Amino acid sequence: MFFSKHLHRLIGLSSLVVLMLLLAVQASAYENQTLIYMDVGTDDFQEVTVGRTLRMGITIDNFDDHSIRADSFSCRQYVGESYRADSISRLPGTVAAHNRFDSEQYYHAIMAGASEVECVLEATDLVSGLHFTRSTSIHLPVVNGETRLSVDGYSSTQMVHVGETAILTVLYTNRGTSKLTNITVGCPQLGRGIAIESQQQNYTSLRPNESGYIQFRLKALFSSGSGLYLCKVTATDSSTNKSFSVPVRAISVGVYP
Repeated sequence: MFFSKHLHRLIGLSSLVVLMLLLAVQASAYENQTLIYMDVGTDDFQEVTVGRTLRMGITIDNFDDHSIRADSFSCRQYVGESYRADSISRLPGTVAAHNRFDSEQYYHAIMAGASEVECVLEATDLVSGLHFTRSTSIHLPVVNGETRLSVDGYSSTQMVHVGETAILTVLYTNRGTSKLTNITVGCPQLGRGIAIESQQQNYTSLRPNESGYIQFRLKALFSSGSGLYLCKVTATDSSTNKSFSVPVRAISVGVYP
């Protein structure tokens, strides 16, 4: 009798424990399946020089049927100290079901080296009450500490029609104390549908504080194409007879459909 009474009690407790475990597993499974995706990306991905400012875009996509509330959101540079970050322009609040949130943060290159940024979202499912965390990270472009040569680049237009042309210009200035010679500019292209037709460069040697440029004539070949140009300026320091290179920010030109 005594044994039977305690056996039923143990069975009851066991059933309760199993039920609690099942609920915990279901809650954990739901949390893992919450369709919240976060992404970050910058407007440049090759080397940058000291003084350059990068825009980091931030996207939070809620593909779930439940709205969420962002309890906290932050992005920090947890590897390296090559950049100084501004505050995030807009912090997330409530992200409705099947909606997205967009924001941005600017990073200023202050010293040579590599850096990595991690963004962390802590949020609550407004239907189930579950708390969850999402994180993502990005390697920022390596900062090139070269100061003898400053460079910049731009395109006359960002979009062209088939048969039309655009002019891609790369500027360079000698910021050092020695003459720079053998200045060349290479612009590898990612994408297709637009191509370099011709180029013209004014100076291949610069004394201190002198500037030069090169212009590439681009022609659109077929619709919906695009070209991403990753230009780099290479020069020889006459005082050491050694060459060095400085990257230009990525320049994009697209072709209308």
